[in-house]
Amino acid sequence: MAICGNVGHSDSGKERPLLNELPHILEAFRYFEEHGHLASAPLANTFLVPDLLSKNPTIRLDAQYFDPRYFATMDTLDKVAKAKGWKIEPLSKLLQKNGKPIAGGATPKGAFYPDEGPKFIRVQNVRPYRLEWNPDDPCIDTKTHVKLLKRSQLHKGDVVLTITGTYGIAAVVPFGFGEANINQHSVRIRVNQDDILPDYLCAFLNSDLCRPQFDRAVTGSSRFALDYPAIRNLRILYPADKEEQQKIAEKIMGLLAESAELQGQADAISGSLPKTLG
Repeated sequence: MAICGNVGHSDSGKERPLLNELPHILEAFRYFEEHGHLASAPLANTFLVPDLLSKNPTIRLDAQYFDPRYFATMDTLDKVAKAKGWKIEPLSKLLQKNGKPIAGGATPKGAFYPDEGPKFIRVQNVRPYRLEWNPDDPCIDTKTHVKLLKRSQLHKGDVVLTITGTYGIAAVVPFGFGEANINQHSVRIRVNQDDILPDYLCAFLNSDLCRPQFDRAVTGSSRFALDYPAIRNLRILYPADKEEQQKIAEKIMGLLAESAELQGQADAISGSLPKTLG
């Protein structure tokens, strides 16, 4: 099998033949035809699947399900847990015990979107680690927020995870964010904070140790989506000590703040440069 990440163009649609991975995939296939094995160790763009049915209860036949990066990541999780004495649990065991720990939003018929009211969070408002709200973004009417979308109301400490389109992006609802809700393209997650802190869970969900799990779990052809069983089955690596969890989350947020400051300085310098020379 093979996963082609680029067929020879940039994100804006410009032709970039050097980015095209198809010739490399064809070369690997021809080598396999001649020799019966791959010329190099398995990579995402060329790999062998020894058994399509092993541990495959839903009979998935797509290449993403067998991506070597997923299995390498699972090995890494186990090694880190053993070396550091951390835990690995499915997300389902870390969720809040009462109520609906995972709830999806909706875009109800008949709702209207005033300039003021509870914030209506869409995928574009969810950025890694944070919710971005523009005053021009549409709100949801209070009646819909309170009645029809009661289950998906957001509170401080909730983790918002995008599940369709740009899937697998997580943010924590901060203190003072105000009343807010989500549409059907995200879910609200509430965890048992005796076990894991929302800020740490958010950090893990956005990490490279979770991304291959999302990529393997999504289904669909034209629009990828994560379902609830896939979310509940995510393997979460975490230290039992919540102080250590908090330190990890704070370090990541500190690095992000530093990055944002440096980017702001770079933008300011770029804006001050003359448009032309001479």
